[in-house]
This record gives sequence, C-alpha cells and structure tokens, in this order.
Amino acid sequence: MTEKLISIIIPVYNSEKFLRRTLQSVLEQSYQNFELLLIDDGSTDGSGQICDDFASKDLRVKVFHMENSGISSAQNKGLDEAKGAYITFCDNDDIYHPQYLEVLAYALENTEADIAKGRTASIGISELENLAYSSFQVNKLNLTSFSNPLKKYHDIFIKSVKMWGKTAYYFNEANWCKLYKRELFDKIRFPLDKYAQDVAIVGDLLIRAEKVVDVDAVIYYWIQHSNSVTHDKAKRRDYKFLEDNIYAGTQGFDVALKNGIAPFRSYFILETTLRDIKRLDENHEALVQQIERDYLKKMPHKFKAKLLNLVGRFEYIFYEKLVHNKK
Repeated sequence: MTEKLISIIIPVYNSEKFLRRTLQSVLEQSYQNFELLLIDDGSTDGSGQICDDFASKDLRVKVFHMENSGISSAQNKGLDEAKGAYITFCDNDDIYHPQYLEVLAYALENTEADIAKGRTASIGISELENLAYSSFQVNKLNLTSFSNPLKKYHDIFIKSVKMWGKTAYYFNEANWCKLYKRELFDKIRFPLDKYAQDVAIVGDLLIRAEKVVDVDAVIYYWIQHSNSVTHDKAKRRDYKFLEDNIYAGTQGFDVALKNGIAPFRSYFILETTLRDIKRLDENHEALVQQIERDYLKKMPHKFKAKLLNLVGRFEYIFYEKLVHNKK
C-alpha cells in the first residue's frame, strides 16, 4: 500500500531543553512519508536554531520562523502550509512512539474513518531513561470504530465512566495523538490569542467526522514537567486563562445543542470554570450571571449534568495528584 503524505505540525516556543528529543522521536518513525512542519513562534532561546539544524539534515523538515503570536497562530500557520492527505500534531516537549504514524495511518485507512486516535501515557522526566517501547503488528491491533463522535465526546468524559468498558469512545480535547483527514480542517482554524484553543474547535471537528477509530495502543508520551502550561496551577487564578476557557466551553455548548446533543462536557467546563472565577479577588459578576443565564440554566438533563460534575470534581483532585505531580 502506498504511504500517503502526513503533515506533522509542531508549534515551537522556548523548548530547547526538550526539543531535540521530541524531533528525534518524529524522524525515527517507521512510516517514512511525512513532512514535519516546525513553526517557531518567536523563540528567544536556542529553539529556532535547533529547528534549522534538523532541517539542514532532513529534507522532510520545514521550518517557519514567526514573530511571537501564540500557539493558535503557530498551529494555523502549520495548517495553512500543510500538504499532506492527513494531519497530526505534537507538542514541542512530548514523544512519539516509533510506530505512531504507522499505527494511526493503518487504522484510518483500514476502517475508512475520518479520525484515528491512540492512547497516551503521562510520564515524568525522571521516567524517560527507562522508557521502553512495545512493538506492534498493526494488523493485530484492537481497533474500535464508531459514529457520532460528538455525542461520545459529551457523554463519556468522566474517567470512571469511560473505564466501564467505554475507554475506546473517550476523547480528550488535545489535538495530539490523533490523525485527521485534512479536509476536516477546511475553513476551521484555532481562535487567536486564546488558551484552550483546541477545546474551542473540537465540536466543529467532531460534527464533521462521520466515523472515528480508536486504537488500543499507547503511542504518544505526554511528558510532565514544571514548565508545562497544564502544570501551572496559577492559571486557575488568572482571569484571561479562565475567560478563554469560558469562551471554549460556550463554543462547544452551542455546537452540541445546535445538533441535538446534550452538552454534558461543555456544561462541566463552564460550571467548573465559573467556580474558579468566583474565587478571584476581582468582581466578575456580570460574566458569571451571563453564563448562568444563557448556558447553565438552558442545560437539558440537568440532574445528570450535575451528577457528572460532582464525580468529575472528585476525579480532578485525584488526577492532579496522580499525573500532574510527576517529575
């Protein structure tokens, strides 16, 4: 079977400590027909030079240097430049399994799905030395394909629920560890200058996808370290960060309701974020009242939504201790 071109998009910003390891994991893929688009978002350390060094040694690597304008702008630049039939992403400090592309491309093409997704492992920096990769026979992998992914996204987001035999149907909002048909992104771009940019567009992507395939294989390693945005608990006290999460939640809420789907996950995002906003020293009562009036009070199946919120709140505390404290 001819390997279709895959575009790998990596936004790069001040990641010289981790970047070489990340890029090496991409270049060592068993699937060879790809272009690696490195979008240097105005790095002030040695990241830009590292990108150029890799490009000088491998023609598949293409580097684009930009003035610093945020991850959304960098991702959009990658989408604009991508030539592949398929698109995937990677954070500039994470690691691909050597068969990452091979596994996802096989799953996508053999099920005629629009999105293929694999499993991730969260590991600390101290675990990297002992990281061992499984070797996969792609034709023996456990694949689960399903339709109506937007409904699955909203129904199966509580971790304890997804583990009741429903792990294959679970989505996180991150765009990594997924392989997309490029046409899903036609006229869809990440909102500029916002956190939670992937949450804001996930509804638009999933409503376009007729079929998704899950691969029961760990193929992406999410590296936990103190510099990661996801580790920064101070963000929960930053109004800009919280406001952007509200925006993302309303986008998902609107898309779901418009398509007759109860937006359980978006309700959870909005309710949880409003709780953090209420704890701020500044008064944001106008925003709180607007979201409660225009969204939370309009939530269908409200009892179920509140129950899922309660479970999710306890899970979040446990997850913070188990995953985000890794070093």
